[in-house]
Amino acid sequence: MTTQAYQIANIFGLDVNNKQHSIAIVDALNGIDDLDEFVAYCRDGREKIKFASKTEKLDALAYSYKKEQLEKKLPHDKARLFARKLSEKVKECRHVIEDHHCQFWHIMVDGDHYFTKKEIKALDFIGGVAWIVELSRNNDLEDKIYSAYISASREKFVKTKRLGAGTDKSVSALIGKTVKDMK
Repeated sequence: MTTQAYQIANIFGLDVNNKQHSIAIVDALNGIDDLDEFVAYCRDGREKIKFASKTEKLDALAYSYKKEQLEKKLPHDKARLFARKLSEKVKECRHVIEDHHCQFWHIMVDGDHYFTKKEIKALDFIGGVAWIVELSRNNDLEDKIYSAYISASREKFVKTKRLGAGTDKSVSALIGKTVKDMK
């Protein structure tokens, strides 16, 4: 086991020789990039969570820590800028869409499409043309685009993590050792 795994066991009063406790520690550490920061997070948060068992406390803190780390990694500034620009583009051509009953990909400026494929994909994710025009008219489109961007980024990040990208090597070694001990 790693030093951080022993520290986690000590913080929560877990027995590293107990298979269930070892697996709980391994599960908690899986996917965490900065183990020392997580240990400090657990020290600070262990008394804030009132669960019946030690492993449930660890589980709850690991979940909240991973959720916070995910939020920090999401491209909030990029999403806000994209949402602002796209909602402005829709606002600029809203009258053309309403007057001619056309789709976003039909709008051309100087022989080029006004909206990029990425922008059209984002708008399609939100809904149909009439709904987007209504959101734009009510000044709600930017928030919808932002939420959709963050949601898609979160989904993509979680999917990448599930496939094992960025997994800490020490945690992988710990998982392997624990599985061998169980056999």
